[in-house]
Order: sequence, then C-alpha cells, then structure tokens
Amino acid sequence: MWIPLLLAACVASQDPAPRTGAWRGALETLGGDLEFGLELARNGDDWSAVLVNADERIAVEDVTWKDGELRIEFPHYDSRVVARLGHEQALAGKWTKRSGPERVTELPFRAVTIGGPGGQNPAGPPGTVRRELEASRWAMHFASEREAAVLTFSRESAALRATVLTTTGDYRYLTVLDDARNARGQPVTLSCFDGAHAFLFRARWTGERTLEGDFWSGATWHDTWTATLDPDARLPDPFGLTRVDATAKLADLRFRGLDGGVRSLDEGELKDAPRLVQLFGTWCPNCNDEAPYLAELDRRFRDRGLRVAGIAFELTGEFARDAEQVKRYRERWKLEYPLFVGGLSDKAEASKAFPLLDKVRAYPTTLFVRRDGSVLAVHQGYSGPATGPAHDKLRLDFERWIERLLSEERK
Repeated sequence: MWIPLLLAACVASQDPAPRTGAWRGALETLGGDLEFGLELARNGDDWSAVLVNADERIAVEDVTWKDGELRIEFPHYDSRVVARLGHEQALAGKWTKRSGPERVTELPFRAVTIGGPGGQNPAGPPGTVRRELEASRWAMHFASEREAAVLTFSRESAALRATVLTTTGDYRYLTVLDDARNARGQPVTLSCFDGAHAFLFRARWTGERTLEGDFWSGATWHDTWTATLDPDARLPDPFGLTRVDATAKLADLRFRGLDGGVRSLDEGELKDAPRLVQLFGTWCPNCNDEAPYLAELDRRFRDRGLRVAGIAFELTGEFARDAEQVKRYRERWKLEYPLFVGGLSDKAEASKAFPLLDKVRAYPTTLFVRRDGSVLAVHQGYSGPATGPAHDKLRLDFERWIERLLSEERK
C-alpha cells in the first residue's frame, strides 16, 4: 500500500499549472510598472500565449510549462520571459533579450490573473476619458531629439490606444492605462510590450492643451518630452529625408547571403530588374511591421518584374548568430525574396557598409531602384498599422512609386 500513497504524495506536491485565460503582466522598469495584457491557453501538454497591447494581439506559439517554470519564447527576437508560479497564482520571473554584442537586457516580470486574487486594476475602476484624448493629435518633442514627433490617440474598438510617430518610425500600439481615464489632472500612462520592445510613457497635464512627461525604453533608456494639442501636427515627407550619393553604384555593393556566400545586389534574380531594397534589422519593431507588407508587394508585383531584397544590420556582428536570426525572421514572415547580412546595427557602421546613401538614419529604410541600378526614391522609417491613416497613406505612396518604377520599364 505504501507505493500508491507515495505516488499520491508526489502528485499532491507538484506545483499546479498556471490558470488559462487573461492575465495582467508587468515589467519593472526604471519608470515603474510597464503593464500589458497576457493570455495563456492550453491544449493538453501544448501551451500558447497572446500578448495584448491596446487592440493588437500578438500570438506566441513557443510556450512551455515544465517543472514549475513557464517559458514564453520569442526566438525571432532572441528574447524570452521565464517565470515561476507562486502564491495565489502569481507569476514572477524576468524578461531577457540579447541587445548587443556583449549586452543582454533584463527586466523583472510578474503577472496576476485578472479577476483573481491580486488581479484587480491597481488604478481602480475606470472613469471618463478626457475629451482631449479621445481622438487627438499632439505636436511632440523629445529632449534628446532634434526632429519633431506626433502623438496620437484613437479608439478603434473598446480600447483607447495611442502611438507616437517619428521620422524613423512609430512606437507601435500603446495601451492607454486606466489612470488616464480618471478625473482631470491625473497622469497619462502609455505602454507597449511585444516580446522585444518595452516602451513606457508617463505624462502630466501642464495646461488645457499641453503635456509633459518621461519616456523609458528597455532597461536603461530614459528621455523627457513635451506635447501641445495640434490637430494639424505632421511629420516631414519621409521621401525627402535621406539622400542618394550619386558617386556610389548599387552593383558595387556586396553582402553575405544567409549561406555565407558574397553576392552583389545586381546578380541573379536582382540583375537588371526594378527593385525594392530594404535596410532592416530583425530586432527592429518597424521592420517587423514592414516585412509582411513587403512580402505582399513581392507576391503582387513579381509577375510584372519587380524584385525585392533585404539587407539586415544586426546586433552582434557574429555572422552565424546574425544569419540565424535573419532566417528566423524570414520564416516568421514567410519571405520569398533574398536576404543578406550587412553588418552591425550601429548606424555609423551601416552608413559605411551602404555608401549609396548619405547616411543611414532609420531602420527600415526602403529604396526604390530602377533597372539600371539608379535610385528613384528613398523612404525613411515606416508608419505601421498602429498609425492608422498614416499607414494607409504609406501604402498608397509605396504603390504609386512601384507603379512609376514599372511604367519607366515599359518606355
């Protein structure tokens, strides 16, 4: 009889699995808690997760629960959350991400089930959203940046969301947390966590039409900013920010393919073809937004002669590791066009590696290249789906330039 009793004792001593359903996750940053939504699901021994930022849902398939440890993996970002289940179904652990040749970003992570013990909204019940935030544009300025930015608020569904547009890209889907819905004078908190990027904005009202605040990214970056309510706030034309160096030739630029071989951007299927050439990084949130759109353009315009290529500037400079990350990126977005490894993500180093431009200022940067290798246009940055009308305009602009490229070929 002692064997069944021993087995029963072992089973009873095992840690319970996390509850499935909705959780409130948080990363402990220098600016305080960065909150985001987390959903866990289970089918037998197979687990999955969803990250929720405003009305965006990011599916995560690489999730395991073993020996009391939950692992949520983001291999395409070389990033992961590892946590253990504690008292009253609370998860605690850390988020880690490879962020440089010798650098790893780490932040403490915790999560509680929504509606369960400790899962109540720490800001209390929601109140009325301030009218100024419901659908608005703000002229924004970061203290460390010379270029202007635009802060927008919108409501696409039940969730109020925000984003920040800059000349290098946008800050994706920012959740407007409940403290922004309370009485006049309360702070505004915006946050986003997508597995690789941890963005936290806090703002204070300084007048009827003005805000000032702080911005934290990852484990160390901090900046301050100001914003003024301005329905006409706009960024400069992204097609006019990066210039072409006419003394450099695209055919002279050679990069390592994912197999290690060195190739020109004017060889094989790229030779004598109108092309889109994207400078990107697998670590870059806006590049990950642009990738599925480039895949769509590749499918739509390939039969008409357009070719697409991507040059990755990565975090480590170790070719084997960087090429593996690019392969994961290619697989994630089902890319069928050639990808190359250009070197380190440092913009000064990227500018040396790609002298066709006066300077690499943003990832992504997209070139519209004629059949003879001359550059018709250069687009700096990317306004992703979180930007709404700005994203719609970008798509129209890209396709107009593509049509111009292809029409030149017919002349």
